[in-house]
Amino acid sequence: MKKIILILILILSMTFTMGWGWRKKGPKAFIFFSDEMITPANVSAESLRDVYEAGDRINYLIFKKEAFETDQIRLQVIKVDPKYPFFKVEVAYTKDLEIDTKSNFIFNYFCMHREGQYILRVFEYTDFDRPLVEGPFKVEIRK
Repeated sequence: MKKIILILILILSMTFTMGWGWRKKGPKAFIFFSDEMITPANVSAESLRDVYEAGDRINYLIFKKEAFETDQIRLQVIKVDPKYPFFKVEVAYTKDLEIDTKSNFIFNYFCMHREGQYILRVFEYTDFDRPLVEGPFKVEIRK
């Protein structure tokens, strides 16, 4: 009996040490920010930014590996204030977009006029609990 228990423990430990017990899921989508209009054809590392001046256009490109599952997505910009003990969070901007289900990318822009740290979250209409992708950026007031 001890041999059987020992063999089962060895099999389970080998399973988890080899990585068979869990699968790390890669990102479903990617988000790129730029101060210039960005499309899949002109995205480059030089044009990507994550700090903007208040009132500037924040151009984004959301690129998914496969085509989108639904014909609508929700963009949600959350303002995060780290000064509070547990990060004060407020929704600063929300927009629902109709998209082409044959496409695997979306590009557009929005503007933020208040200074702070933000996170752009993108949801498909099938799951509002888990965002498809999140992208942090910062808005500053320069003098």
